[in-house]
Amino acid sequence: MARPRRGCAAVALLELVLLGATGAVLGLGALAAWLAATALAGILVLRWAATRPLSSAREACRDGSGPAEGWAGGGLLGLAGLLLLLPGLLSDLLGLALLLPAVRRHLLRRLAVAERRTPSGGRIIEGEWWRP
Repeated sequence: MARPRRGCAAVALLELVLLGATGAVLGLGALAAWLAATALAGILVLRWAATRPLSSAREACRDGSGPAEGWAGGGLLGLAGLLLLLPGLLSDLLGLALLLPAVRRHLLRRLAVAERRTPSGGRIIEGEWWRP
């Protein structure tokens, strides 16, 4: 049986400490209402994110750009829904941050595939090639 990594255990411990501190300040009812509301929001975001990549990929193909950006944005929305669905305040904050379009655009730029356009409008995709 594999042992959990220290980082995962630290995040889980941090989530528990945040839940306990927030429950002590706001009360158990308010904390339970917050967790239920974010779980419901996570379900709704996951349902919405399931259909969004296909429609955005169609639009991207019509516009002439690649569909990868639509798929990646939909994946980030799915991750946001999953983080909202998980119980915990830290995961809720990360999920809410991923719902912001500016945060998703920034992450997509950071994770972008090496693809450039030539002056004539063609695409250059980085890669290796050799003759057998």
